[in-house]
Amino acid sequence: KITELVSRNTAPGQYSVNWDGTNQSGEQVPSGIYIYSIDTGEFQSSKKMILMK
Repeated sequence: KITELVSRNTAPGQYSVNWDGTNQSGEQVPSGIYIYSIDTGEFQSSKKMILMK
């Protein structure tokens, strides 16, 4: 686990979250392929993303 961006309940709607490329300690992570997960309680999905610096 690199970091957790959002951990709260929100009203239904469309949201956007930006990741600054840091881990839980605030350190920059290297370029590479990362997997992100979304879990709304009713919906779960995991996808790959490429971080290039």
